[in-house]
Amino acid sequence: MASPILQKLAKKQKADKQIDLEAQGRLDRIYNGANPVQRELVDDESNYISVRVPRRGGKSFAKTSKVLTVCERIPGARALIISLTLKSTKENYWNGPGGIKHQNHLYSLGLTYNETDSVWYHSNGSRGRLAGAETRADLEYLRGAAAEADIVVIDECKSFAPDLLAELIRDVI
Repeated sequence: MASPILQKLAKKQKADKQIDLEAQGRLDRIYNGANPVQRELVDDESNYISVRVPRRGGKSFAKTSKVLTVCERIPGARALIISLTLKSTKENYWNGPGGIKHQNHLYSLGLTYNETDSVWYHSNGSRGRLAGAETRADLEYLRGAAAEADIVVIDECKSFAPDLLAELIRDVI
């Protein structure tokens, strides 16, 4: 008979293995839900990625899949999705047909939400935040801890004032 310490360790390893299998299942569901072109974005591990796709091409779905994959793959990861306004970010990435809530429901990810702060949480400690960056005040809000993220998506870059976008990328993120 194994010592109580070894029994505890074995029990923890079994629980960790179960968690790993559950996380892999969530990752597989996200990945398999993307079409082959969207999977190229999910698979890309470059530090900077630019996506140019025509209207209704599945950009938001693909970018949401990429963000959710990073958050599921890295325990404690932090994600940030930015559009010009928080309202437009929520429309596309919170409640939209390819957004966080849709994919959570579609793939049974078990996410929880803080609606007031536009933040979602994963069971592994990862979290994501939606934000707008239309003004310098918005950039100041993001500066520091809010912008320290493992993955950042800036949506519709052409909508930003060039100097604001440059400051967002260079000084805030």
